Amino acid sequence: SAENLDLYQNEQSPIEVRVHEAILLMQSSNQILVLYATAFADQKVADSELIEMIGSTLRLSATIVQLINEFLPTLDKNDPTYPTRMESLDNVRKNLATVVIANLKVPTESHLYRTSELKRLLGHMQNTYPVILPALPVASRAEALQRLRTLIEDPEMQPLQPELKSLLKAVEKSSKQTETESARTTN
Repeated sequence: SAENLDLYQNEQSPIEVRVHEAILLMQSSNQILVLYATAFADQKVADSELIEMIGSTLRLSATIVQLINEFLPTLDKNDPTYPTRMESLDNVRKNLATVVIANLKVPTESHLYRTSELKRLLGHMQNTYPVILPALPVASRAEALQRLRTLIEDPEMQPLQPELKSLLKAVEKSSKQTETESARTTN
């Protein structure tokens, strides 16, 4: 449930603690997701269960991005641990990129998933990718956008066209807002 992530928004808890706990939850969640994916491949769980696990992972990923955005301004560049912390954050961003790219392959697997479930997955993406994509490394963000545009152009994706187009529109709007905010802070 999305409500399970509310505790990470509780500003009464120190941001460093919330970031750390959310990353630990992501590690556990990824292990559970692997179990569901394996069970799905063995036809022991349905597509709806796997799609919901992916949606849960995406919601947690978006929460982590929000926490990182809150955490970054608190870091002291003169702190001797600063380079290590930034390296850790870069690793989180790379892991998020892996999640995003992997999930963009799922709609192409219509032989494994019902159309209704793929549409539900795209809904999860539309709710989270506008938050997640701007946090990705530039090359990964470009790759994700290109994959999404390729999906839209693919005639086999016809049943998913409205959802794919809405997702692209939401992501492009988010990317433009991020670029505008970045330009304001550098000027």
